Amino acid sequence: MRDDTFRLRRRQLIAFLRNLPPDLEESLARTRARAVAQSRRRDLLWYSLLGAMSTLGSSRGHAGLFGDADNRRSVEYGRLRSLTASARHRVLESTLRRAKVRMPAQKARWLSADFDIIEENGGPAKMLRRARRLNGSEEKMRFMRQFYGIGPKYSRDIWMDIADPDFDDRIALDVRVQTISRALGLRYESYEEHERFYQNLAQQVGRTVWQLDRLFYGHKDRVLEAMGVARAANRPGPRHRGCGAKTGRLPGRR
Repeated sequence: MRDDTFRLRRRQLIAFLRNLPPDLEESLARTRARAVAQSRRRDLLWYSLLGAMSTLGSSRGHAGLFGDADNRRSVEYGRLRSLTASARHRVLESTLRRAKVRMPAQKARWLSADFDIIEENGGPAKMLRRARRLNGSEEKMRFMRQFYGIGPKYSRDIWMDIADPDFDDRIALDVRVQTISRALGLRYESYEEHERFYQNLAQQVGRTVWQLDRLFYGHKDRVLEAMGVARAANRPGPRHRGCGAKTGRLPGRR
């Protein structure tokens, strides 16, 4: 992209972010309130891992898993805890298949192993309480990356979904954010460099990076329109080095 086009679109984006329409300001406030309310769930850690797996690779599985009462109940932590490891794995895989979650067999293996990690550490509530006492976003991201299937994006997004203050300056580089980046002509080799662009942008417009992330996620088309860009298809952006989740050999099932 030519430099003058980049400068124009960036200038239009800055103007839009500095003067958001009232309905978008209200939307950000509601999103923050919902995030804070969600943070009080006792099963939040397990719920968050399920949410990440339901959208990893394709977001269509989220509605199938959480929008269907039977599917949602079948993977509740307490219900799964009453099962043997092999039965738990079968329930996870069959539920993910019914919900049309992408890669159900792989994700069931990951979730089974993640369930064991949580159990070995005292359950979801106790483990998350310890995680919340960690010092800053880097330690909290390392905590999340111990789980199978969780890489740089979700190690941020899980905390951002509950509006953890340590993540006000972080961004989850999903397909919608990367659509904005492509419209600007941005290409970065690493996740951290890409994130740094939005950290600098947020500072310029007097907002948090969290606000930019939620705005781009929920209102991408209006952002593109403000930049003078036609609606873009949600094509995956370039994969950054180091974005892979923990996907190593799993422990054998008990």
